[in-house]
Amino acid sequence: MELFMGNKHVLFLAFFFIASWVMQLSAVSATTKIRFGSNVLGNVSLNCQTKNGDPWTKVFKPFNGESWEISEATFCNVTSDEKGFIDTFAFYDPKRDSVRCPLSCLWAAVDFGVIGRNDEYFAYADLFLYWKKPKVAGNEAAKRQ
Repeated sequence: MELFMGNKHVLFLAFFFIASWVMQLSAVSATTKIRFGSNVLGNVSLNCQTKNGDPWTKVFKPFNGESWEISEATFCNVTSDEKGFIDTFAFYDPKRDSVRCPLSCLWAAVDFGVIGRNDEYFAYADLFLYWKKPKVAGNEAAKRQ
């Protein structure tokens, strides 16, 4: 007990730092700024659904973007008039993104797909999703003849 009481200042500081860290983590996980931009020709549609099932869609004209706040897990697919589509992916995942991009997450549609960064403009991309081309019905070889 004497050892415990002798270090009460150290214990108080440790408790203080842990409590402040928990408060920061809970404040950060409340909302995160999201920025999505399109750097490709043609419209790009972001079709999303929250974990609670609320659907929403945003359409981006070429070389435009938008910012908004997000607070819950959201899954999206992306379609491009010019490039194709990207299947549903975790656009915002609190477990992944509260550490990866606690203040702001940047997504951009680019020539080869969609990239994710953990900071606006200054960080290297750390998530890569690649465009898929829609499957064409029928036999392509027969159509070419």
